[in-house]
Amino acid sequence: MPKFYKLTRLAPVPFPTDYQPELDTSSKLPPEHALCYQSLMGVYRWMIELGRVDICTEVSMLSSQMALPLQGHLEAALHVMLYLSFHHNSHLCMDHTYPVIDSTQFPICDWREFYGEVEEPILPNAPEAIGKVVDLCMLSIVTMQEINVHKDLVVALSYTLILH
Repeated sequence: MPKFYKLTRLAPVPFPTDYQPELDTSSKLPPEHALCYQSLMGVYRWMIELGRVDICTEVSMLSSQMALPLQGHLEAALHVMLYLSFHHNSHLCMDHTYPVIDSTQFPICDWREFYGEVEEPILPNAPEAIGKVVDLCMLSIVTMQEINVHKDLVVALSYTLILH
């Protein structure tokens, strides 16, 4: 990759200040640079999958520009890499305890007056939830399953959520 992309020396945040990829008006990338940009997006997506959630929003915004990446998009993607080089030992702290929520602090609302007697529609051609159900704090997720879509066997992850 050519060395004409300008990067700052410091990257305290993943994106350059006030950068909005959807409003970028820089020139279109040549095909070899566009391929580099798309590869970077793939690398970033794996990094997020493996736990680098601090770049999730920025990568999502940049990924939406993969059909026609511009020079400014590549510079922003390289800025994310610069940020990661300065924050390579970051840790994500998670509290595994359940919060104590006082439900009396929330007003009880009857939305039937506004919405009426409605139920969530279930499409007639929706596949039946199959697979192993895993309980996650009152929420169940149907795990990997094989479904037949238009006579093509596809392995798909069902995001069917079942409230208990």
